[in-house]
Amino acid sequence: MVNNALAILPDAVHFRKLLLMIYRKQALKIIQSALENHPDNQMFLDQLLDLQKDLLTATGLKGGH
Repeated sequence: MVNNALAILPDAVHFRKLLLMIYRKQALKIIQSALENHPDNQMFLDQLLDLQKDLLTATGLKGGH
């Protein structure tokens, strides 16, 4: 549905952000699944950390209050 919305409104920033968030969450699930099978794989661990940082930044969470 988000892709359809972007086809209709290609300049709609909020749809682009939503799609990016969906892709990030899917990538996170894939990396977590890979780590279940290969818990010592440094590449997967690095990607997990990068994705988690990216998700925190994207959601605007800043420190603890």
